[in-house]
Amino acid sequence: MKIKLFIAAIFFFQTFFLIGQIQLEMENINEDSLQRILTSLNDNEKIDALNKLSMAISIEHPDSSITIAQRALNLAEKADYLAGMADGYFNMANGYYLLDEFQPTINNYFKALRIYEDLPPSKEYGIICLQLGDLNQFTGRIIESLPFYKKSLFNYDRLDHYEGKFKAANLIAYTYWMLEDYDSSHYFTNLGMTYLGSDKDPNKLATLYMHTARTYQQQFMESSDTVLLDKCIYWLMKAKDLGGLNCYKETFINYNLGSYLLNYHTADKTKEGKQYFAKTIPLVENCKDSYFAVPMVKRRLGVFSYEQGELDTAILFLSKALVLIEQELSTFSINEYINPVRAYEARWFLKRYKSFTCENLYLVYLKQGDYKQAFQYYRIWERSKEERYLEKNKNLIILLEADSENEKIQNRIDILAKDNELKALKISQSRTFNYGLAVMSIILVLVGLLFMRQNKLKNEHRSVLLEQKLLRLQMNPHFIFNALSNILKFIDCNENKKASDYLTTFSKLLRTTLESTRENMVPFEKEVSSLRNYLELQKLRYSNKFDYAIEVDKDINQEDMSIPPMLVQPFIENAIEHGIRHKKTPGRIDVRFLLKDKKILCEVEDDGVGRERAWEAEINERGGRKSLATEIIKDRIKVLNKKIRQKIKLEVIDLKSDNTNVTGTKVMIDIPYSNVY
Repeated sequence: MKIKLFIAAIFFFQTFFLIGQIQLEMENINEDSLQRILTSLNDNEKIDALNKLSMAISIEHPDSSITIAQRALNLAEKADYLAGMADGYFNMANGYYLLDEFQPTINNYFKALRIYEDLPPSKEYGIICLQLGDLNQFTGRIIESLPFYKKSLFNYDRLDHYEGKFKAANLIAYTYWMLEDYDSSHYFTNLGMTYLGSDKDPNKLATLYMHTARTYQQQFMESSDTVLLDKCIYWLMKAKDLGGLNCYKETFINYNLGSYLLNYHTADKTKEGKQYFAKTIPLVENCKDSYFAVPMVKRRLGVFSYEQGELDTAILFLSKALVLIEQELSTFSINEYINPVRAYEARWFLKRYKSFTCENLYLVYLKQGDYKQAFQYYRIWERSKEERYLEKNKNLIILLEADSENEKIQNRIDILAKDNELKALKISQSRTFNYGLAVMSIILVLVGLLFMRQNKLKNEHRSVLLEQKLLRLQMNPHFIFNALSNILKFIDCNENKKASDYLTTFSKLLRTTLESTRENMVPFEKEVSSLRNYLELQKLRYSNKFDYAIEVDKDINQEDMSIPPMLVQPFIENAIEHGIRHKKTPGRIDVRFLLKDKKILCEVEDDGVGRERAWEAEINERGGRKSLATEIIKDRIKVLNKKIRQKIKLEVIDLKSDNTNVTGTKVMIDIPYSNVY
């Protein structure tokens, strides 16, 4: 399985991300000369010029590229120029990608995608579809990548763009190979052959030959039939004999030949395989983009030596591979690579092979009986696996959220389209009024029922979305990531008691939060326990920057009363994030529950910097975005007030001293309750 993943990764990164392949040269243009050029153009021409400039400088100056793309986007929105808007989002996504910022990259690609889908075919739309397909594969969503690749192929086919058709067909073939649908994979490989054109670019042809070889290699791994391995070597040799290959392609042809020949386990084939490995090293020295092939070679020789029982030799090769990986990761710089795509590829491979190499060293030392060394490398292996897992899951969460948001927007567009169709239908009905009042009455009744049903579904959908948003507020990826990081820190410091206590608190909070999302009302004591767990975790996260107290009126029967869940926690979060966090000295948060007029009055009071200073700090740090927690909880209160007789009331008070200095903030919520039994 690991060999298949390795081969898949080799092919994936040979085609992953197309931005780095677009390299345009531009003369140095200062602000004055740019302004003179733009003044002579009309609105749409000005927008197109800015977008072209943004693309041209994106590789060397991604920050400036984003700024220029944003300027083009602003002008395009004012002019209602859809193509300019799509290109603006596209260029912003490319800039953020080159800055290694995953979330804005994904968001801007989806924004561009929605606009491009309503425009004529374009190269940019094809690239975005390929990018989104690649990003889905990179986060493990293999099946979800296929529709994007096929959209790209259809788009390029309408443009009769052979370069794009080749890339799309090649990626579809690879995806079907990953899904073990070899017939479909062969079909799209052969289809890619028809898109090579008359020049028969040797690098493209080599890609197809390597793909065919990979298929036979996988079939050999499943059946151990050396005839299939012979076919694999045959196609790799065809690729090697093409001539005119770039150093990157030539490096991995030699590496794959060396790796596959070792599978024969014969003296002559082993010798020949090592000779191809030896050819790989000088190729890498002249091609920085292929540097990560060096530790791959060392590791493969180490694994082979381990399989042959040569444990000391295996340790030498594997240790050298690990040293090379650590050196490159510690000094890693995108600017050292000719192609930024190769830079991201190299970093991904280095992290992956650090984990594999530590696993191999663990197994070698374990077999050798050196349990101390084996345990050391086992710990490094586990830690590197966890780091890669968390990084991959963080990106997956971002992708899923962006995909979900895109689907919601598309649904709203579809609803608007249906509304327009409905209006057209009403007009048509009015023209045919003379056919009979009876028919008209029936149609109006049906339309009314449809409208009422649709309105009801919208309200239910809105309520579900609010619950989901509240859940994400309590258990957002950053909070989970920080909690897990703190647990790992205690483990590394051998503070097992603290790690156990922290993990217990975190698991209780996670369980109660998930359980609360299924209920309209939860026991009062359960809600208070959840708040206490949340405050404990936040207190540790911020290194005891604040103290807190939760006071419950003695007249409140905690076991018998139940209240709506997740009403109080967002305001505690606001107190920490916007009040206490910006305070230079340690702060305090007091949460009080009082029984008053058949309601529970909850007060959340902090001695933070106050709303006004918090807002100023947020403007400096994040551009002044509004608190999502406050907005979402207000919407939820509106929904709940429509369902219950006793209304929930919310009041926020700025606390001030006698000389009008701000001393904190108090939030007061009137919460209705019911009896559990």
